[in-house]
Amino acid sequence: MIRALVKPPKAHPKIRKITLYFTATIGEIITDMPYLCETEI
Repeated sequence: MIRALVKPPKAHPKIRKITLYFTATIGEIITDMPYLCETEI
């Protein structure tokens, strides 16, 4: 589920903004998560 949110659709900039905000919030709580997601992309 998080993997899908990490890859924002190019056609939907609003979803991309929400995704970036979501991942930033997760990053504050779980510091390892953003790095794990980046390597999977």
